[in-house]
Amino acid sequence: MSSTPLTRIAIVGASGRIGSAFARHLLQTGTHTVTALTRPGGASNASLPAGQFLVITLSFTAPRDVHARICSAAGKAGVKYIMPNAYGGVVDVEGEGENGYTQLKKARVAEVVANRRFLKGECVSVEGFVGKEVKISSFSVSQRDMLNSLNRVLGTTDGDWEISYESTEKRIRDGAAELKAGDIRGFAKEQYGHLFKPANKYSDFAVTLGTDNEVLGLAEENLDETTKRAVGMVESGWAPFGP
Repeated sequence: MSSTPLTRIAIVGASGRIGSAFARHLLQTGTHTVTALTRPGGASNASLPAGQFLVITLSFTAPRDVHARICSAAGKAGVKYIMPNAYGGVVDVEGEGENGYTQLKKARVAEVVANRRFLKGECVSVEGFVGKEVKISSFSVSQRDMLNSLNRVLGTTDGDWEISYESTEKRIRDGAAELKAGDIRGFAKEQYGHLFKPANKYSDFAVTLGTDNEVLGLAEENLDETTKRAVGMVESGWAPFGP
């Protein structure tokens, strides 16, 4: 297992929400050279450099062939490792609201990329994950757990909310209809609906498949602290798909 540190990192989509989280964590280490690659007109733009590690963070609206073309260019440029555009792809799900599911935040993925064990070969190295998933999680929670956390953070109770229930299948149908009508928010509703199916075999993968959290030395996170940050984002006007 190599102990040579990986210090040259290129990020496709470095000005986006996920790519910027990668860049921020890497730069905070003070040991990495980060090359930001964005679409023309973005905050930064550069040709793919020869490097050790390439992180791809594409928008779901990117043309289907872009990912393959980037990987091909990376190979020709001599990039040794590629982290493909797949974050939380195995994340599953809460069914009708009571079943547990594993939640993964983008900052946790970025934390792994900047992790001293992952890139420096201490105890575990990136070579051990070649061709494999890096299974990390933030929380195993249900919608009930999330509402309980929100109540604790805001000092509210269930009586302060209008709570309704609907089936996963209805969420999927409604999301597909919204997306077809041009409402981009329907995409998230439909996709998460598929992930939230109770029959999904990856439900709560932190329990069923295990994670690499411990071997990577990831600290346990606090749900209420994360909820508080989310509330602050919403109150400041943040929206997942912009205004």
